[in-house]
Amino acid sequence: MKKRKLNNIEELQQKSFMQECSHYPSVYSFLFHVPNGGSRNIIEAKKLKSLGVRAGVPDIFYMKPRQGYHALVLEFKSSTKAVVSKEQKEWIKRLHVEDYFVKVVYSAQEAIEIIKWYDPDSFVMSM
Repeated sequence: MKKRKLNNIEELQQKSFMQECSHYPSVYSFLFHVPNGGSRNIIEAKKLKSLGVRAGVPDIFYMKPRQGYHALVLEFKSSTKAVVSKEQKEWIKRLHVEDYFVKVVYSAQEAIEIIKWYDPDSFVMSM
């Protein structure tokens, strides 16, 4: 499978995850995506680097302390065959050491199950 197609699968999974979480305001208001991926021209890449974009930062942050952790951090991958980069492994290790719950996930459903475990009280439908 081509890299672009794999990235598209990751994008679709993340989009599905965010869409599901958007039904829960107490979750969605603390949830965000870090736009580190994607191809950029050299000028844009330099600009973003100067603004603090860092290689390997995980995809999704849920900024509520729960389960004894500071926050939940998710790295989406298109399949179990997708490679976690050296930089991603370093970030995952660094965040674990600082008591963040970090997980590599392979589907929107897996990510939803993890966030529901992490913060079950926030998954109440709003009226």
